[in-house]
Amino acid sequence: MSPLRVTLWSRVWRWVSAITRLVTAIWWGGLTFYAAIVVPAATDHIGSFAQGAITRDVTVILNGLAVCVTGLAVGESLRKRDRINVIASVLLGSLTVVLIAWHRRLSGMMSADSATLPDGFYQNHAIYLWLTTAQWLCGLLLMLRSGDGLPDATTRDAS
Repeated sequence: MSPLRVTLWSRVWRWVSAITRLVTAIWWGGLTFYAAIVVPAATDHIGSFAQGAITRDVTVILNGLAVCVTGLAVGESLRKRDRINVIASVLLGSLTVVLIAWHRRLSGMMSADSATLPDGFYQNHAIYLWLTTAQWLCGLLLMLRSGDGLPDATTRDAS
């Protein structure tokens, strides 16, 4: 490959890496804020059933972002040949697939006509929360292990 092509690909991959970290930060920060601030505040102000009916839409968005993070992180990890990040990315993706399916299950248990939840809902919801915690930890690991810096437009490649 010519030096110009190497330089171009080097810059492209640095930007892909930066975009991966940005999308990961948006998803992970959003999930953290949602779990730590939004859900407890909504539960206090409008009750757990109404809060669940509203915030289930937010989890659809967060799961969509997690799908994007998974794709970017798997690609980035494979490019860097980083086994730990490949494993964390694949685990993140696997958890996200399970969470999407589990979320559909929980949504199906919620009836818009009734403000009551069926037996077993909270046990199923607890499983969802534990899976989300594992997903959050995978995201934390990926963020802690990504550290090659943001692309700098003022720096020229030496090649």
